[in-house]
Amino acid sequence: MITVWRSGIISTLAANMLDGIGDLNPQLLRELRGRLKRFPVLAAVGLSLLIQLFVIVAFAVELPGSLGTIVDSDMSITTYPQLTWSSYYQLDTEVQDKIRDESGPRSYLSSLTRESGLFLKSVNRPEPVRGDNTIGLAALDQVQQGDRLIAIDGASVTLSWDNFSGDASLDKFQAHLKKIDRQILSVSPDATFSDFQSLVGTTVALRLHRAVGDDEFVVKLPRIGTAIKSNEYCLTLGEVPGRCQLTSDNKAYQVDWTRWYRDLFRVMTTLIVFSLMGIGTFLLANDLVKEKQRDTLSLLRLSPRSAFTILVGKLVGVPICLYLAIALAVPFHWFTGLSAGYGAGNLLGFDTAFIGQTLVFYLIALFLSLATPQGMLLALQPWIITVAITLLNWQVLELILSPICSFGCWSFPQDADHGPLLWAILFSPFANVAYVAQQGTEHADKAFYVELATVRFNFGQYTLLTITHALGWCGLLYHLLQRRFSSSRITLLQRIYSYPLTATFTAIVLLLTMPDTQVYDADAAVIACLGVLYCVALAIALTPNRQTLQDWTRFRHTQMSKSQQSPLWKELLISDNSSPAIAISLNVFLAAGLFTGWFLLCHPDVLNTRLAILNLGGVVLLFIGSVICSVLTSQILLLLRHRKNWFWFCVTVSVSGLSFPGLTLLIRNILLESDPHKELLLGILPFSVFAIPLSLLATVTATLAFVHIRQLSLVGRSEFQQLLSNTQPQPPRVS
Repeated sequence: MITVWRSGIISTLAANMLDGIGDLNPQLLRELRGRLKRFPVLAAVGLSLLIQLFVIVAFAVELPGSLGTIVDSDMSITTYPQLTWSSYYQLDTEVQDKIRDESGPRSYLSSLTRESGLFLKSVNRPEPVRGDNTIGLAALDQVQQGDRLIAIDGASVTLSWDNFSGDASLDKFQAHLKKIDRQILSVSPDATFSDFQSLVGTTVALRLHRAVGDDEFVVKLPRIGTAIKSNEYCLTLGEVPGRCQLTSDNKAYQVDWTRWYRDLFRVMTTLIVFSLMGIGTFLLANDLVKEKQRDTLSLLRLSPRSAFTILVGKLVGVPICLYLAIALAVPFHWFTGLSAGYGAGNLLGFDTAFIGQTLVFYLIALFLSLATPQGMLLALQPWIITVAITLLNWQVLELILSPICSFGCWSFPQDADHGPLLWAILFSPFANVAYVAQQGTEHADKAFYVELATVRFNFGQYTLLTITHALGWCGLLYHLLQRRFSSSRITLLQRIYSYPLTATFTAIVLLLTMPDTQVYDADAAVIACLGVLYCVALAIALTPNRQTLQDWTRFRHTQMSKSQQSPLWKELLISDNSSPAIAISLNVFLAAGLFTGWFLLCHPDVLNTRLAILNLGGVVLLFIGSVICSVLTSQILLLLRHRKNWFWFCVTVSVSGLSFPGLTLLIRNILLESDPHKELLLGILPFSVFAIPLSLLATVTATLAFVHIRQLSLVGRSEFQQLLSNTQPQPPRVS
């Protein structure tokens, strides 16, 4: 009865909460009801807990021993103190001289070493895990380097050098040393672990001879069990590198828990990043693809709710099971981060930046799904987006990982090439976590600073930069989404926003490039490619469809009074319905001007020679003219009566955008590879190389501009005349 009453209360509370969500956002309620089913929720919870348990078990196995405690399989038998032996010639020079001086003639020493040539080389003090080392403490004061071994438990030890003559004499001698060690420990080569345990507590008597004073004496050494474990997650001994240090009671290893939690935190971060970014973007893109295939997206557009409400409902509701799985992993992720010594402020900054960067990719997935027309590419689009985002994060992860210690060494690329492509790190959270991962390491002095071009950022400043960058992209993508969601006929981007967008894009690309380098060929080529891609995207975003251009030209012809017409220059610059050729050209001039100013500021030596000035000016003018020419060509093709005019528009923009910069770089390489001693050639070649293409390009561009203006005029006039002919009354027919 109580169980039924409790389940009824829970159901009532859940229903009331869903009703409240439905009042605020019906789209979110629709997504939640479709996805918060019993099996998906249980699968998300179970999979999240199972992965966390698997990671914990995998790291627990890597601990030394059994969770830090010493196990019998890690132990070995030895004596206290542990003595190592060598030949006479392997001793220190001072010890050899001392033995020779005290032992008399060299012939006597030679016969002595032939009879028994094993000398004490070093004395170590191992930590006993089993057995008592009290008896062996007295031997520490008795033995010293250079003592010669005579007998083991009364059994004489002799060494005849005749047995070690010929090839592989050193290997034979090392095998003899191992035999002596087994004789001291009283173990056979095939001894088992139980045999080792039975020897703990026994003693061995060694008879030694000391050259100084010609004395013989006996020392008793106890046999003890010692741990020989070497592990990356334990504190090591200074005397024995790699050997795990024991606790004060010699019953466990001293585990480096900070390093263990640090690696655990990094693995959990990697899993969360790839899951939230990869799986989340796939779910969102695939959901919109299915909406398009079922033709339910049009119903969403007809909804009285705003685009913001519907998009928020998609963003929150579609990956809700993924959010639930990640939410269950966040407490463990924070626990490992705090246990690793990372501050709560740093973890909060990383999570905030991570949310912003994830939102950017989610909006990109929604936008591409809305903008892509029906076809085979629409079905493949979720996979393409997911693979692209995963590869981007993987490349940034490879950039910050050290090839020596993998997940153990995460550091921001201090010595990386600071070029335009460094912009990609602002999209990935791995660059943010590289700051956090360096705390408490040997790179702690560099952990909170990184150089982007000439600007140094600490963790707080870089986090703020990342969040600002993400917010800027979110604002732009929401603007594109809202316009595409409202109507497919309007342009993606309002023309008035294109100018600050061009200035911001160019500034970001240029500021991330190191200005003090003298080798600017590669950076200039990358900047040119990025500029071409931006111009192609800008042309697509600012170009209205054919019907919109026709309506604009007809509207201007129907306005008889000049007072009713807006200034033509104003419509061409900021109106979304007019021809975008002037606006795109102005954006190209703006980007080229910023690039030229940055280039001259960073490389003032370019102005030293007339050839360099002509080279720079010709390349910039050729680039500007080629882009404007391609834009005019695409606009002319777009206005033609053709069923696939958008296809030809994209083909023209893409081909021209790739061919003209290629021609530019080819001309530039011809100039740079010319022989500088041929002054006459250098005086004629730049003029001929640039004059002919620029004059031809100017002629073609002027012709295309005239054709485009004439085309707009004819389209508007014909549409207006057709409209008048349809509205004029027809004369009565005479029967």
